[in-house]
Amino acid sequence: MSEDEKEVKREKSEIKLEDLMKAPLKLTGADIPPGSYGVVLFGFSEPFRMKQSDKFKKKDSPEFRDLFDLRFGLFDKSGSVVEQTYLCGIPDGGELNRRSNLYKAFKALRPEKFDKEGALVKGTTLNDFLGAVGVVNIEANKDEWPQIKSIGGPLDGAKYPTVEQCKELLTSSQGIPF
Repeated sequence: MSEDEKEVKREKSEIKLEDLMKAPLKLTGADIPPGSYGVVLFGFSEPFRMKQSDKFKKKDSPEFRDLFDLRFGLFDKSGSVVEQTYLCGIPDGGELNRRSNLYKAFKALRPEKFDKEGALVKGTTLNDFLGAVGVVNIEANKDEWPQIKSIGGPLDGAKYPTVEQCKELLTSSQGIPF
């Protein structure tokens, strides 16, 4: 037995095989072809920590960063509502850097929340951006997964899902017992 095989340990799962065998399955992870899509910002993921890439890490910055995903709902080519996420850094002390993905997304989605100089209107919170609609440009990344490359404001005539249509996406198990 190699050293790698010795280190792999199995632990008992809370999931019961009997529950797995009876649960209906459904396909997720829809392939979203490259293009522009009308979206609604319907939620944020729970914050998580991720090791910073050497490509983006600045001198004397911490090894890990606190991040979260903006959760967008969009209509795929079949007309179903699907989720597409956009990775953003957590505002450090509530401050948004003008060069950050979060600042650019929020400025495009809700420009009225910014003054003439680009500063946030006093009292603005993350909740103020929920339900905002806009258009995203999706391209395939190096692994051929759909990824949001840019976010723009709403367009007249574009079709946007509602937050209510996206609510089902907020529950991961959707009634399945595991």
